[in-house]
Amino acid sequence: MGPLPSGHPLLHSWEAWGTSPTTACLDDDGSIGISPAATAAWRAHALTQASAPQVERADRYLQAASRAARSGIEGVVPSVWPINVFEPCWSLYTLHLAGLFSHPALAEAVRVIVAQLDACLGVRGLGPALHFAADADDTAVALCILHLAGRNPAANALRHFEIGGLFVTFPGERNASVSTNIHALHAFRLLGKPTAGTSAYLEANRNADGLWDNDKWHVSWLYPTAHAIAALAQGAPQWRDERALAALLQAQRDDGGWGAGRASTFEETAYALFALHVMDGREEPTGRARIALAVAHALEWMLARHEAHELPQTPLWIGKELYCPTRVVRVIELAGLWLALRWGRRIPTEGAGGMAQ
Repeated sequence: MGPLPSGHPLLHSWEAWGTSPTTACLDDDGSIGISPAATAAWRAHALTQASAPQVERADRYLQAASRAARSGIEGVVPSVWPINVFEPCWSLYTLHLAGLFSHPALAEAVRVIVAQLDACLGVRGLGPALHFAADADDTAVALCILHLAGRNPAANALRHFEIGGLFVTFPGERNASVSTNIHALHAFRLLGKPTAGTSAYLEANRNADGLWDNDKWHVSWLYPTAHAIAALAQGAPQWRDERALAALLQAQRDDGGWGAGRASTFEETAYALFALHVMDGREEPTGRARIALAVAHALEWMLARHEAHELPQTPLWIGKELYCPTRVVRVIELAGLWLALRWGRRIPTEGAGGMAQ
């Protein structure tokens, strides 16, 4: 076969199928598919079959990836790197979920990132990194952010990934992602576009408790659930979901946190708070009192475990292995803590249940 262009999705797993370095092209960062594993495998083959400058570029990439891992152990690398579009996209999306997107203290940082994302967004969308193929998930979240920032992004960038009313993350994908379709729904609702097929898909993919799980990019049901609630509530002031609310409150652990595994985690507790944040504004006083008690309990758990300079480590995100995108998760944790600390002082803003503090 001829060489795949740099950034092609298949290159991310080149180590699983590649045997000749001529089948892949290094991207501008020197990686094969933003994957240290694929790049290392390509380098091993290229030592005897490719030119020295190409091998040196791969070496520089692997060294940079090792430094980015911040483990202090040479050769330890992230499972995927760089993710220099995914990180700012999800960080700003998280600010919206917590009602912080328009906070004056964050205005300059948000302005800079929005300008960068606007410049990155092409007619076919954008991907998780500057030199990787566009996908529906990053494109949808970027469209949400640009709309929230007052830009006028074109919905056509996302339509490229639509097949039969649903959205594939990458072209050729064989099974749809729940969270990608959640983000597509959120983007189209913000942009005022019809979303009947995606809405029906999300309703059909609830579990027995009325929540969302079995996502292909995250192990916890709290991630798609928090995002689904924000998407479904967008532009629907009268939207309420008592079944989902009851299940969410029931899932709170005795220690005050939330977690899909054996223990509560800061990240998952933040997701629960984002969901409750949206639902709270649509509840009657009795329901809001129940939510307030749950938030107070969660705040106690969070304050007992918060360390100002401790980075998250729990791997809940799904790639070639479970991993933790440290910067993204740290924003999630801090936004959740901020939300809990200021729960009683919120004022409505930002559309879908958003608040400012």
